[in-house]
Amino acid sequence: KEFKHPELVDYAFAVFLDHVRYAYGFPILLTNDGRTPTENAALRSAGSAPNSRHLAGQAVDMQLPPTSNHLWHLVEAIMESAKGLDKPIELELAKQHVHLAWLEPGRASKLFVSTDD
Repeated sequence: KEFKHPELVDYAFAVFLDHVRYAYGFPILLTNDGRTPTENAALRSAGSAPNSRHLAGQAVDMQLPPTSNHLWHLVEAIMESAKGLDKPIELELAKQHVHLAWLEPGRASKLFVSTDD
């Protein structure tokens, strides 16, 4: 019920997100999940890519954790949960949110840290 578009969220990605939640041990508040093409196009001016992984249901944006210590634990939980996956991940730590996605096979994992949103 936390997803805006549960029908668009990839089931395996949702299971991965549950592993992250368990490893993190604190609430994760989602602000964005799967997107329709219309929603993604509307977010283009805010920096959304035309081939966003949100369109595949393999990306979420979450509220920034309350402290830098919590953020560190979240990153650790994501990295721990990603071990053994046959999928590259994209992790963006931004001023206002955290973006987590699975990338297409064959791509390298990415970490972005930015102060702009």
